[in-house]
Amino acid sequence: MLDIFFTFINSRKKRIFYKTRLFFSIIFIISVSSVFILGTLAYGEKLNETNIINMCIMDCNLGFLMTYFITYIFENFRLNYIFAISSILIFISLFFLIGKEISRTIKYFIRCKRRREALKLEKALLAQMQTQIAIKENLEEKKAVEYEKQNIILETVIKEKVEKAIEKDILPLEKNKEEKKEDFPKEDIIK
Repeated sequence: MLDIFFTFINSRKKRIFYKTRLFFSIIFIISVSSVFILGTLAYGEKLNETNIINMCIMDCNLGFLMTYFITYIFENFRLNYIFAISSILIFISLFFLIGKEISRTIKYFIRCKRRREALKLEKALLAQMQTQIAIKENLEEKKAVEYEKQNIILETVIKEKVEKAIEKDILPLEKNKEEKKEDFPKEDIIK
């Protein structure tokens, strides 16, 4: 495989990767072209050596090397074996040619799935926190209402006791005021 781009690649890993892709792309092209030509001629029932040469050189412009290869495998192997082996080679070549893109696509879908799951989990946690906040606010409102009710009850109890004391004349407030006035002499009050 003579290739001028191979000399410009400095990294060893990239060079090996480039060589493998080039090798499998050549295998892919050979396999696809042989399956296409032999399949087309077999479908039209014109499968013989002269028609293969005519189609390869005149119709498809594949060149003499490819034409020789296709006529050689046609003469030495059965057509079913050629199709089976070519299909396997096409599959293996596609695996090496687009395997990296397939793995990237799979990794992308896995990342998207993880993001969706994380987003769902985040939404669930947010909903749970909101329900907890709502429950807490509801409890605080209930406590505030109970506190207000207790204050109202306490005020009513105090008012009732005060009213009962006023009715029975037990309140010492008026007597205390009179006693305080008597404690001070009138002379001190004037000054």
